Amino acid sequence: MKQLLYCSRAVKPLSEDAIEDLLVQSRQRNRLIDVTGLLLYGHNRFMQVLEGPEAAVTQLYKKIEYDCRHAEVIKLYEGYCDLRSYKNWSMAYRPMEAPPTGLDKAFIEVRGILDKASPKKKFVRIAPIIRNFYDDALGYAEAESNNIH
Repeated sequence: MKQLLYCSRAVKPLSEDAIEDLLVQSRQRNRLIDVTGLLLYGHNRFMQVLEGPEAAVTQLYKKIEYDCRHAEVIKLYEGYCDLRSYKNWSMAYRPMEAPPTGLDKAFIEVRGILDKASPKKKFVRIAPIIRNFYDDALGYAEAESNNIH
């Protein structure tokens, strides 16, 4: 199974309604192509983990690279695993209401690992940072079970 992590800058800020529309479409498509993952969006930045069949993840990432809503798309990690990290999430999302430095800190930590870790260890070390950042963000907003997918 392929895992891919990327970050990008939103060409223009997205409203909560625009994010919700994007998530509805993504979740439907992802279920059909057996892709799971996590999307973080805050302060005009995306960070996303995609995982699933190699062809599906590769094709989806290419689509994202050419999506007019994204700029500065950077692939941070691409590798393979036996088990999914986000098996129950067709696309988990939570608005990042954390202080602006929270997302910046996650990006800095991920970049540091990418610079130093061996290829096999990168995702193993990055996944907990992303998961912790997501979990920490829940502390800033009231968690509603119907908003977490």
